[in-house]
Amino acid sequence: MSALNKGFVRYLGTAAGLGCLAIAAAGPASADTLNTTTCSEQQIMSSLQQSAPMIWGKISGDPQTEQKLRVALDVLLAAPPGQREQLANTLEQALGKDQLSDISDDVLNASGGPIGRAVNACHNF
Repeated sequence: MSALNKGFVRYLGTAAGLGCLAIAAAGPASADTLNTTTCSEQQIMSSLQQSAPMIWGKISGDPQTEQKLRVALDVLLAAPPGQREQLANTLEQALGKDQLSDISDDVLNASGGPIGRAVNACHNF
């Protein structure tokens, strides 16, 4: 291998190493939450339908519950980011703890439950 080729290979190795280091230093992208999301109510509902089909079936099986959830999401998303956590109780009331507790205990957990996961993936819809 010529000296020129060896130098180029070293350059590529160094560049690749620095690129990996930059990616590692950047860390994971922050996840969306109800408090910070820019998704629409429709995106969140579509994401919920795909990510939690059993819960979606329970919600969509009761048109009143589905409508209450849509309205609660609209109200919450209309609030400025940073002030939405106060409105999260509206979601709990819309879903009704007793109605969905047989499916999942954490359904109302907006950060880690099905709604939280739906919000985190809503940009795919």
